[in-house]
Amino acid sequence: MHLKIVSIVCGWLVFFAGVGVAAAAQAEMVTFSEACDASGLVFTAEGSLLVAEDQSDILLTYRDSGGAPIGRTDLYGLTGTPARARNNFSAFEGAARLGDKIYFITSHAREEKGKNRPNRRRLLAVKATRTGDSETIEPVGIAYTALNADLAKSPELRALGLSNSILQLHRQLPHLAPGKQGINIEGLAAGKDSGLLIGLRNPRPQGLTSLIPLENPDSVVLGYGEPVFGAPYRFDLGGLGISDIALHSEQGVYFILAAPHDRDGDAKLYRWSGVRDEPATLVRDIGPSDFAAQALAVTNDGKRLMLLSDDGDRPIPVKAKEECRVRTRADGQCACQDLVDAGRKQFRGQWIDVPPAPIALPTATPAFSAKP
Repeated sequence: MHLKIVSIVCGWLVFFAGVGVAAAAQAEMVTFSEACDASGLVFTAEGSLLVAEDQSDILLTYRDSGGAPIGRTDLYGLTGTPARARNNFSAFEGAARLGDKIYFITSHAREEKGKNRPNRRRLLAVKATRTGDSETIEPVGIAYTALNADLAKSPELRALGLSNSILQLHRQLPHLAPGKQGINIEGLAAGKDSGLLIGLRNPRPQGLTSLIPLENPDSVVLGYGEPVFGAPYRFDLGGLGISDIALHSEQGVYFILAAPHDRDGDAKLYRWSGVRDEPATLVRDIGPSDFAAQALAVTNDGKRLMLLSDDGDRPIPVKAKEECRVRTRADGQCACQDLVDAGRKQFRGQWIDVPPAPIALPTATPAFSAKP
């Protein structure tokens, strides 16, 4: 009698191999007030949220339970953007903590119709001075304004074709709007060893998203060195670009918030090992459909992720047209960012439990025959 024994894949292996969208738990929603356009996020030493907007150069500090801001840090003196100008913001998009500094990067993009906006080209930092369990945040160094030109001429980044997406011409170029072919930076994260990773929502050559290593951010924001870039990382996020990215230090992986380059919504959360040529894996879809996921951060204990929605265009009911800075919509509602009463402004966040670290699956045991 011959007994044939074949390789068996145990049920628990199938379970872990399938961890992903189906394993995602229900998110916990929370609301923050007096702002609409959340775009960048880091956690302070005491666990508060330090939030950047893309329509203001003032950082807002919130409790993790939401509500009104408990602190404000004015960066207009550092950015140099006139606070009372018509376009009185630098369009902050990404934030990352590295050592005793928290770095912020603006979109470096043109406006929606392709008009050039030099004030949207900023890389800067604040110094976080820790005393016990709290931190004092204060501006440091300079706002670096030449990053676009450096990206365009960098030989390490030539394959990304950024020179065609930037073009330093000051006239309006509709095809270089961020929702078309123009550059749009939205993600920033600490590198595993040093430096920063800059995430592009656009362009996406060959449909691949790109992360650009910036090896010397400290010398750049302190004003004594030009940027040094490493070879870019490129991988497939299903044709999506990067809205934000955060390093999970304990797991040694990155969580990536991905979204279409030309509209809000339809966001997805990915996990990536940080290893070149390794793919990112889908963790879950991000809902609801009107949640314009723009910012992502890992809590200090590494157990949860906070995602923030840019709710600037979210409609808010008003009783009179005078409550809205522009004409109300046909349904009598006003876009959040156009509300006259700042106290009515709000944006949403959602807590997501950090999924367990992926388990390396053993290879299948080869089939063999045994003869008694």
